[in-house]
Amino acid sequence: MPIGRKAKMANKSNFPLNGLRVCIDSMADGKICGFFYSPLDKEAYEAHGFEDFVLKADHLFDKYGYPQAYVTGRSFQEEQPDENHYRGMPKAVRTVEEILSFRGEYATCDIVVESRKNATWQGIVGDGHGRMIGRFECVLDITKIIREYLGE
Repeated sequence: MPIGRKAKMANKSNFPLNGLRVCIDSMADGKICGFFYSPLDKEAYEAHGFEDFVLKADHLFDKYGYPQAYVTGRSFQEEQPDENHYRGMPKAVRTVEEILSFRGEYATCDIVVESRKNATWQGIVGDGHGRMIGRFECVLDITKIIREYLGE
């Protein structure tokens, strides 16, 4: 992260466009399951395991071009709409209040993806109440931070 740039966690007055509200409903056999929400999309994304979460969240980021991917994926299938291009600052379709109202049955975390360099994510994880609980340099760090936070 560049010097002088401060990470922003969600609070009652804002929720960053590059943030995800992660609502964990269960944790069985070390597998985190639940839903996540973005201010950029009205859909509730169900995730069964961390890999499923990362794939769906990365698709969401590609769909809106934010945060911008540093690496463009390739496909050998028929032409598909090009979703990876940066589109400037997208508009939120969910209010801050709506995002903050979502809660998981087991736990709630906020993940703010500041960048997507080197085909992975960098950013911060919050406790769902506006307090930062960890910083990550790759997606695998996120699971470690959340598991430590949950006492796993």
